Amino acid sequence: MRGETTACVWVRCPRARLVASVARTFAVERAYARVMLRRSLWCSLLGLCSLFGLCSTLVASSALAQSRPAFFDQPSTIEVVGMIRPQERVPLIVLLPPTGGDARVVQPPPELFGPFLLLVTPGIPQSSDYLPGFGHYLEWAEQRIFADIERAMAEQPVDPDRIYLAGFSLGGDVAWGLLTRHPERFRGAVVMGSRSGAAARTATIATMQTRQMRVAFVIGAQDEATRRRGIQHAYDVVHRASIASVLVEFPGAHEMPPPEIYEHALSFMLGRE
Repeated sequence: MRGETTACVWVRCPRARLVASVARTFAVERAYARVMLRRSLWCSLLGLCSLFGLCSTLVASSALAQSRPAFFDQPSTIEVVGMIRPQERVPLIVLLPPTGGDARVVQPPPELFGPFLLLVTPGIPQSSDYLPGFGHYLEWAEQRIFADIERAMAEQPVDPDRIYLAGFSLGGDVAWGLLTRHPERFRGAVVMGSRSGAAARTATIATMQTRQMRVAFVIGAQDEATRRRGIQHAYDVVHRASIASVLVEFPGAHEMPPPEIYEHALSFMLGRE
């Protein structure tokens, strides 16, 4: 009996050891798989973090490379054109400068009779002020302009329903950008020599229609193709929406239009013709 028992124990032990060995192997493989899975997840997470960090660095570098121009710390000049009668409310035209010039480049010609008010925005912007992110520049300009409009309304008899924008080149881009961002604040614009790249959303178009906005687009026939295509597209958008608009081409390149054409565009914007 003892021999049989010994034989039985001798037979069963190798089987138990084999099962235990297989179980340990499976357990080790599962543990290894879990470790590798965790490692893979961590690597993926670290990769995403690195990518996010790189994007943040690029955005931060862009913001650092493009600083807010110091001239936006200066208030705009408010000027009266013509005689304003007592209790009369008059239009306000915001003048916006081109690259390398001041806002008086778009000073209305003397043929445009008052009364109205001018808001002459400050500075002589350079390309480094609005590149690489034009959106930053537009926001800074918006803050400056809105603060000065509020000041003009407190100091002068501004008609809040007749605030307009006029700009050439960069100034035209800003005019169109502000018009599409805040159609509830402006009644119209003269946009000259501009790429007019800002998109006019459905809600923007609806507000333009409600406010009976008037927009004049002006471009030199020999201006760059990108500007001519951009301004044509902007005109098509508002014209198809039955918003009062006109597109005027004149013989010339990237330059201010002749005084008579500019006066015509301003008169159209103001609803005088």
